[in-house]
Amino acid sequence: MLTPLGEPPSPRAAHVATAVGTMVVIQGGIGPAGLSAEDLHVLDLKPQRPRWHRVMVQGPGPWYGHVMALVGQRFLLTIGGNDGKRPLADVWALDTAAKPYEWRKLEPEGEGPPPCM
Repeated sequence: MLTPLGEPPSPRAAHVATAVGTMVVIQGGIGPAGLSAEDLHVLDLKPQRPRWHRVMVQGPGPWYGHVMALVGQRFLLTIGGNDGKRPLADVWALDTAAKPYEWRKLEPEGEGPPPCM
C-alpha cells in the first residue's frame, strides 16, 4: 500500500488532479462544508518515499468543477468551472517548471466557449 509522508489535501469533490511526470497536481474543489478550495497540492512520487506537498502560489482563487490538462509536459491549463458565485470561462496556466510555481491568467484571442461547469 502507498502511504505518502506529509499532510494530504482535505476531503473534497469537483477538484482536478493531473499527472506531470512523477507528480500528481491537485487543485481546487469543494470541501465538506460546501466551500470552494483554492489550494494546490502535489503528490511527489519520485523519491523512495512518496510525499505530499502543499504549494503556496497566487492564482485563480477558489475554484471547482473546472478541467485541467497537461500541455507540453510543463504547463497545466485550467478552464471553466465555478468560483462559488458564478460559472467561469477563465483560462489559467500553471508553469510547473518555474520555481516557485506560477499561475498566469491567459486572454486568448477569438471567441471561446461560454462560461461552463
